[in-house]
Amino acid sequence: MDDNECEKLMLKQGKHGDFMIRLSSVQNKEPGQQSLSLREPSLSRTAHFLSVLNCRSEAKQVFHYQIINKDLCHLKGFEKQEFNSIADLVLHYQNSLIQLTPNLRGWNFDDTYEIPMRSEDKVICCPPFFSKRTEPGIGKVDQINRSNIIFQKTLGNFVMGDVSKGRLIGSGKVLIHTITWGTVQNTLLEQTLESLNEIQHKNIAKIYGMVLTEKPFRIVTEYLCNGNLQDYFRSELGLESVYRHHLYMAAQVASGMAYLEANSVIHGDLRGENILVGQNNLCKISGIKLTELCVNSGGFPFLPAWSAPEVQDTKNFTHKSDVWSFGILLYVIFTKGDSPYPGIKRHEVLDKVRGGYRMSKPVTNPSFPDDVFHTMRDCWHVTDVMRPKFRFLMDFLKKCLTDYDRGKAEDEHIYQQI
Repeated sequence: MDDNECEKLMLKQGKHGDFMIRLSSVQNKEPGQQSLSLREPSLSRTAHFLSVLNCRSEAKQVFHYQIINKDLCHLKGFEKQEFNSIADLVLHYQNSLIQLTPNLRGWNFDDTYEIPMRSEDKVICCPPFFSKRTEPGIGKVDQINRSNIIFQKTLGNFVMGDVSKGRLIGSGKVLIHTITWGTVQNTLLEQTLESLNEIQHKNIAKIYGMVLTEKPFRIVTEYLCNGNLQDYFRSELGLESVYRHHLYMAAQVASGMAYLEANSVIHGDLRGENILVGQNNLCKISGIKLTELCVNSGGFPFLPAWSAPEVQDTKNFTHKSDVWSFGILLYVIFTKGDSPYPGIKRHEVLDKVRGGYRMSKPVTNPSFPDDVFHTMRDCWHVTDVMRPKFRFLMDFLKKCLTDYDRGKAEDEHIYQQI
């Protein structure tokens, strides 16, 4: 496909900001070289756009750049900016352009557009360019090529390794769980995660796939824009959150856990780092099955501040030990991210709890509702069978939310009558 054909196709069927990677029409000197063809974001933004990539003509709507791809790759005319891969090249210019051109499609991996292409055109089209995003978490767990993952930032740890934020070519922003602990067989990893495809719920994070062809093994899952619960409460958005937001978030987690309970799936690591927060306080549970994988690989991930005390004795995680952890999570949510067991050293928590200690109403939130506080304490009953089920917790929190909204509406009605 030469430049003219490309322009006709993009102008006829594409949208502002679309781009593609294709075999270059200039193949005489270096066969196999590729070109990046880019339709300007919008006519009103052309001047800004041209200033970033030094385009020659403001009248032109589609611009073409030859990609020089040897040991490193760069755009011809931009030799000072070299990258390890075309994906890294695209990511660099995405970061350079996105503030000036927020409608840029394709550079923003989360928003791509599909153009039908004939096979005889020999268009090389990397997955994020003109490929519709497939819904993750449905069907067989995909095997992912390591080269399709772009790491951006390490966020923390999980029971078997590190968690990073990154991008999966073709699927946008993702969480990457890198297994650095112990010895895990790839067959065990695949079997454990295959079962996740049967788990589909609006409050459970989806799985994209796994990297099993090389070590360290990696698990790639859904990412939400506000990070995990701890990140959220450290942000301005979380600090400004109010009681209704907290009820809504807690009810969502309870709903996802009630679904797992009904399907006989134990989480085993329910804590703030495994709750993802999206727009409008959407919450999704992450890290499912990873504790099971750790135990089956010879590990024992016991966290005194989050795990039920009997787990240390029995070495078994249960739905009731998940309920205990949910009670801790309620404390964290309703205190806007306070650490559990304030004033107690980590190595002292287990002995304190075994001795009957339970957290009291947080001093940082003196208006903590009595009914929520008592339900939270019920989650920490010394006898596990006396702890509530997640279905009860879900119904209770949803009722609290409904009652709160009804009370606000009645207060507003009274105010209007004055």
